[in-house]
This record gives sequence, C-alpha cells and structure tokens, in this order.
Amino acid sequence: MTRPERARGTRGTRSGLTLIEVLAAVAVLGVGYITVIQAGSEGLLREGETRRYLEASLIADHEVFEIEEALDAGVIPSSETREVDAYEVEIEVAPVSLAVPPPERGAPVETQVDGVSLLGGTRPDQSPLRRVDIRIKWQEGFSERAVSRTTFAFDTLQAAPILDRLVGSVEAPGAGREENQQ
Repeated sequence: MTRPERARGTRGTRSGLTLIEVLAAVAVLGVGYITVIQAGSEGLLREGETRRYLEASLIADHEVFEIEEALDAGVIPSSETREVDAYEVEIEVAPVSLAVPPPERGAPVETQVDGVSLLGGTRPDQSPLRRVDIRIKWQEGFSERAVSRTTFAFDTLQAAPILDRLVGSVEAPGAGREENQQ
C-alpha cells in the first residue's frame, strides 16, 4: 500500500465528537437540570406553604377548644389580638341578636312588637348569644394568608332571666289546663 492510499482510507472514518456536538449535549443537559431544579424548589415552596397552613389550622382548632372549655367553666371570651409563634391570633366576640321581624301591614296592634330580640332586650348588645370569630394570620411572601373558625357562646348568667320568663310562660298555660280538666 502506498502512502496516498492509507491517507484516503483513514479519512472516510470518524472518531470522536466535534466541539459543536459537545456544546449541544451540554445545552440539552443544562435545560434538563434547570427544569428539575425548578420543580424541586417549587415543591419545597408548596410544602412550606402547606405546613404553615396546617400549623395555623391547628392553632385555630386549639383556640376553639380553649374557648369552649372556658364556656363550660362559665367564662365568656373577650375580643383580643396576640402573637403565637409567627402567627397573629385575632379573636373577635360580638353579640348576636335574633330580632323579631318588623310587623306586617294590617297586623293587629297588640301583635306588633318592634325592635325586640327573641333572646331578650331591645338592644343587640344585651343578647346572651355571642358569635366568636377566630382568625389566624401570617405573611406568605408578599401577601397575607389566614385561617378562620367561628363558634357561638351562650352566656347562661345573662340568659337566666330570659330562660325563667320562658319557663314561666310555658308552665302557666299547662297549669290552667290541668285545673280545667279536674
């Protein structure tokens, strides 16, 4: 074999990669790694948000439990705001009035009762029924997040006169019927 034939034979086969092929492979791998890293960091972010939401829910449930325990002991909660760990606990207590609806036109005058609550009193703040709103707030990035719970409290001491009147009004008609039957 002569020298020119040997050179011609080796030129037809290629061994190794060109620089452009290596750069293309690195670019494809880079895009794949960036996608995996983004998905992983997004998953960690969502996990953190979910963990804080769960913690806030547990704090809210604990507050409801504490309020209901206090109610069993006869203590009516009051409105307050305080910090628990990284969360702001806001408890708002407001009276609930079950007002008698306004009288209809043409109703007899003796049946018209205006502005009286079914729970007693003419002012809403006299109601023994309280709505207790519990709101747990925290900062999540640039926005505020919150978890809420609502329960109701009944002040039996304030309701005692109302309950006595109700019991008296129920007993009076029944007592009259028994006397008539004998």
